[in-house]
Amino acid sequence: MNPPRIRRLRHRIERLRLRKANVESKELRRLARSVGRWPHKRGKEPTFVKEGRPPLTIPNHPGAMSPITVDNILDMLEEDLDYEEGIADV
Repeated sequence: MNPPRIRRLRHRIERLRLRKANVESKELRRLARSVGRWPHKRGKEPTFVKEGRPPLTIPNHPGAMSPITVDNILDMLEEDLDYEEGIADV
């Protein structure tokens, strides 16, 4: 993943944080794929995996998600970008 793409993805994450009370799961699933995670068949909720990172479950609920859940998912996706840049140790 190149630096301009990582910057664009970080910008998308920040825009979603600004309206975290009105984010739907399909937006987060789309972002997870953009960050390099792929769906994996496990559990009841959609789970996205990426090599070298813990699995990420994104609840599949209609309408807006809880802002706390959105924050947690965005934090993990941001950590994925840190991992890509070599910043994170995880």
